[in-house]
Amino acid sequence: MENFVAMIKDFNAVSIFLRLFFAVVFGGTIGFERRLRKRSAGLRTFALVCAGAALAMITNEYLYLRYNMTVDPGRMSAQVISGVGFLGAGTIILNGEKVKGLTTAASLWATAAVGIAVGSGFFLGAFFGFFVIFTSTTFMHKLEEKADKNNRFIEVYIEIKKDSGMAELINYISENDFALYSLEKRKKKDDDNLYFNIEINLKKQIEHGEIIAGINLLESVIYAEEIK
Repeated sequence: MENFVAMIKDFNAVSIFLRLFFAVVFGGTIGFERRLRKRSAGLRTFALVCAGAALAMITNEYLYLRYNMTVDPGRMSAQVISGVGFLGAGTIILNGEKVKGLTTAASLWATAAVGIAVGSGFFLGAFFGFFVIFTSTTFMHKLEEKADKNNRFIEVYIEIKKDSGMAELINYISENDFALYSLEKRKKKDDDNLYFNIEINLKKQIEHGEIIAGINLLESVIYAEEIK
């Protein structure tokens, strides 16, 4: 086992292949989890980012050895870290009133760091990094869902009729013993309806889906959805 680790850390054809191989495995595994959730970046994107970061680090190591250690060994990896930020920004989209892709963007950036670790031969750090990232993307969403369900505040995007909508909405909030925490008027469209972002203090734990369903049942409400 010690000989195998030493071989991987050495700079030779076998170690280069293994570094790129593990980069594809680590990145692809994280990307596969993202693809299962129908995210914009999936298995191939993550695998390529991780492998590309690893190759950048391997190339930097080659230049470092080739030119008798006169090249900064971390220069290319630094560019990878900043460059992947632009790629991650492309996965963030505004869908209606919801921002999506933040987790995928963060995962891409972190996966690039795993690729750099693999490319430099730092397999222990790469494995721990892979484990933490994969665990976070796979299991932490359940904690987030639980926290959302127990959150006594709900933010809602709502479209209502101008004449009677606001009065009916305020009456609904009052009848259910809720409190209107904040209200932000959205840019008016070319019609007679009103558009708001509102935050409601539920004062108790209630399924947010029930609140949205109740608001959508109001006669003057055209459309309502929770902002997450």
